[in-house]
Amino acid sequence: MNDIISPFFSLAGRSGIVTGASAGIGRAVAHLLGHAGATVYNFSRRPTQRDIDLPWSDRVIDVAVDITDEASLSAAIADMGKQQGIDFLVNNAGKTRRVEAHEVEADFWRDIHTLNVDALFRTSQLCYPWLKQSPYVGRIVNVSSMAAHLGFEGVTPYCSTKAAVM
Repeated sequence: MNDIISPFFSLAGRSGIVTGASAGIGRAVAHLLGHAGATVYNFSRRPTQRDIDLPWSDRVIDVAVDITDEASLSAAIADMGKQQGIDFLVNNAGKTRRVEAHEVEADFWRDIHTLNVDALFRTSQLCYPWLKQSPYVGRIVNVSSMAAHLGFEGVTPYCSTKAAVM
């Protein structure tokens, strides 16, 4: 284990999912959990971006899956659950785009809610039976934003989705 995290806790023997762990907060969380001993599956449309100097963990495994695609998501979760179980889920995947509220197109409103809210809920539902079986008391962590409470100009749809996650 990495000397940064090992004095504080160990997740050895645990496995779980971090959605959207190919970049940003999800990437950092996934690799931190990996350094704590967990096997972490990055459920993302694209592989991990290695564009920064980060203490990479070889315990993070990229799984190419679009979490808004019900069939792909269901199959990926079932495969993982059957192979080793699921002990945790970090719902991190999300997107945004700067656009003034009066210019938000209906398609974008639906797309951002589909990923940031609907996929989060469905991923949690599909993982729940496996989390219930975890000997470590399965956990779900939903990543939101202060945008849920404060609201920010130019990202109204994002603020709406992050409030829904709360």
